[in-house]
Amino acid sequence: MRHMDKYECPCEYVYDPETGDTQSIKPGTLFENLPDYWVCPLCEAEKDYFERLD
Repeated sequence: MRHMDKYECPCEYVYDPETGDTQSIKPGTLFENLPDYWVCPLCEAEKDYFERLD
């Protein structure tokens, strides 16, 4: 099984692909597979602002 990386927004929201998010992103959706229009559910930052967590 592929490791699912978590990504953190500058506002400290963490996108966890195992749980998805509150914007109807289904659990199991990798960060790379999020739609281009997806933004942080807390501060609305675009995907480019997220950093992968180690």
